Amino acid sequence: MEDSQSRAGPGSDSQVPAAKPASFPLQLEMCVPFEPTAFPSERRIYVMYELHLRNFRTAPLYLSRIEVLDAQTSASQPIATFNAEQLVNMLQAIGTRASTDAKGNHQIAGGGSAIVFVSIAFDQGSHVPDELLHRVVTTDSLAEGAVIAICIWKVSIGRGRWACRHGKR
Repeated sequence: MEDSQSRAGPGSDSQVPAAKPASFPLQLEMCVPFEPTAFPSERRIYVMYELHLRNFRTAPLYLSRIEVLDAQTSASQPIATFNAEQLVNMLQAIGTRASTDAKGNHQIAGGGSAIVFVSIAFDQGSHVPDELLHRVVTTDSLAEGAVIAICIWKVSIGRGRWACRHGKR
């Protein structure tokens, strides 16, 4: 498994300290321009997509981690957690050079944007949620957003024919 990919399934829970929201909301826009499509391969189901982040503060944001949660049960453990070390390989700053702080937290410059290339591998037979919620944790705050639906490709083979159906379960 590559550094920029997280596995979901039994035993994937990790104990990560919780960040507390600041008294003033984090000025961060999160969006996913295209809903991801889950596809099977080699006993796993993969979900890959881009998470776009835009910092509306004048000061830089330092990302500690990004968590991906089942939007229907967001109070539960994250499906995937990407720490600062993993984000270095996943994150591409737009218009500026990527940089980190002394602890290795990736920076999004004040007024800057970045794209996070997300890849999550679910074990075959494990629950793939219908919707995902994202939690971005910075060194001093957190924000939740960018709720997205997952499209599922289903392949049927029968009577010498095959068909691929696109859509939610």
